Amino acid sequence: MGADPVAVSLALNGANLNSSIAEDARAFLREQRRMLRLQIESLETREPHLREEEHLRLVQHRLETSHMRVRRLGDYARMAFDAGIGLVLLAIATGIGIMVWNAARAEGLIIESFSVPPSLVEKGLTGQVVASRLEGRLSWIANLTAAVRPPTSYAHNWDNDLKVEIPDTGISIGEAYRFLRAWLGHETHLSGDIVRTPTGIVLSIRTTGGVTASIAGTEDRLDDMVLKIAESVILQTEPSRYARYLFIPRPGSPQRFATANAILLQDIANKTDIVEKSWSIAALSGLNAWVLDYRTASTNFRNALAINPEMTTSHSNFALIEVQLSHPETALAETQAAHALFGRDPVPQVRPSAVRRSAAQNQMLAAVLQGDFAAALATASAEPKIASSSTFVENVLDLWAQAVAQSHDAAAARTFWRDKPAAMFETEKVPRALSALRIEAELGHWPAVVASAPAAEKAFAALHDASPQTVREIQFRPMLALAKARLGDIAGAQALIAATPGDCYDCIRTRALIAEAAKQPGRVDYWFARSVAMAPSIPFAYSNWGDALLMRGDAEGAIEKFKLANQKGPHFADPLEGWGEALMAKNQSHLALAKFAEAEKLAPNWGRLYLKWGEALYYTGKKDEAKAQFARAARLDLTPAEKDELGRQTASIH
Repeated sequence: MGADPVAVSLALNGANLNSSIAEDARAFLREQRRMLRLQIESLETREPHLREEEHLRLVQHRLETSHMRVRRLGDYARMAFDAGIGLVLLAIATGIGIMVWNAARAEGLIIESFSVPPSLVEKGLTGQVVASRLEGRLSWIANLTAAVRPPTSYAHNWDNDLKVEIPDTGISIGEAYRFLRAWLGHETHLSGDIVRTPTGIVLSIRTTGGVTASIAGTEDRLDDMVLKIAESVILQTEPSRYARYLFIPRPGSPQRFATANAILLQDIANKTDIVEKSWSIAALSGLNAWVLDYRTASTNFRNALAINPEMTTSHSNFALIEVQLSHPETALAETQAAHALFGRDPVPQVRPSAVRRSAAQNQMLAAVLQGDFAAALATASAEPKIASSSTFVENVLDLWAQAVAQSHDAAAARTFWRDKPAAMFETEKVPRALSALRIEAELGHWPAVVASAPAAEKAFAALHDASPQTVREIQFRPMLALAKARLGDIAGAQALIAATPGDCYDCIRTRALIAEAAKQPGRVDYWFARSVAMAPSIPFAYSNWGDALLMRGDAEGAIEKFKLANQKGPHFADPLEGWGEALMAKNQSHLALAKFAEAEKLAPNWGRLYLKWGEALYYTGKKDEAKAQFARAARLDLTPAEKDELGRQTASIH
């Protein structure tokens, strides 16, 4: 052991005082040195062992650490493996769940392979081929009758889920899914067979829903037999669709209106579901419109909307019918109701692919009713399919033509029908003839209206039906009566207009215009007052009344009517132009210029507008500008009276 430092210090201090102590101290120190040397030698001897032990301890620590890491990695691997197994099991369970969920929602029509004689199989007419032909015919009818009605509104919605199915052989996922659909779903399965008879073959089908059909024929007429079977399936499952199939136009196939009407009436009587019943009534309204029975169509649309006000396009189609009956106030209200429904997402009860076209039709109609013909034409130009509705196509085209004519664009109006499909059916020819007459009337070409009258009468007579008489009374007679009045035949005009109904806005308005031509101011005011009371939101009678007051010299009264017309139709050019003429009559031509400029933005191809604008410029001393406006008027359409006036103005300015 080592020396005590205190003892050593005391010994050394004592040695300084005594020599004997000094000797003992030296001996003591030598002993301490020897002991230290031995300790050092011992340590040097033991050091390799200590280093080896330290190394062994370090190796052991590293091994233990590596082992722990390996164990940790093993734990991770086991966890990952367990998680992978769990994910696989979860994926399988999810897949099964999705299969079960889809199977429970399956609602399509599954056409199974037909049973056919071996002799037909040898010719390539296998059971699958026959099933595929039937599927093709059913799809063709579905596409042909596709309208704005959503497929989901049919009790049997097969539009997007109609297919031929060939069972798998053996056990497979497909076969398992087929079993689930049959067990949990609501699919209708159609099976069928062809059997030989002494006179030919018999094609029969049956469905799990109880639909059966059978037709006899010959082998070479199999395609026709398949079509008849397809028609029978549609008739039994979707009567309203089959009725539409009968009356919509198809080249080479007559329209069977009476049969379709009977089917729809029976279907309406049988229906208990409100949505389906309202759609069947709407389909009946479409049929009524096709045969020009607009009053019955109006009644049926009211009935459909009374039980199902969410029928978006029934509101807009009802508006189209009310326009044909000259009920513009009701028509405008229905366009507004439809507009609110078109603003929803999704749009209630409209096939998604038909939303844009239907909304554009409604927007154009609303614009025409308010005199905004520029907006109506912009809408028509922006939507290429605006007139693609097979039921109301002529009504939409007539609106379009009316917008062109009432914007006073004579060149465009006269060429409007050149690029439009020709009318193929008699029920299309009457609206087309009336539309052509309306263009001439709106442009003030009265001799052309009178000259076209016999052709229009012939078109009415060709229909051999009582329903077009309403169209004759409401649309044809007022135009012809006004033409006669403008050409001086007051008696003939009054006789024609007397036969028109009292609920017709255009008829009452025309009575006022005929009274104006007959110089009967009291009757003019009476009939115009009746007109604006019938349709207070519509600008046309107000504007006509303003023209009549201006003609009798009442410029102030005319301006008041033009103001009202402008309030009802702020984008209607006619009251603005009339307002400018009334200001000129008050010797305020400088104020009239602003009104003419406003009107030009809405009717840039109106000859009379530039004629009167030139006169106002001339009266304000702006002769060069007046000449420019007269030159523009000369390039556009003018009535004979306007041409005479232009000649006088041009002569006076030079």
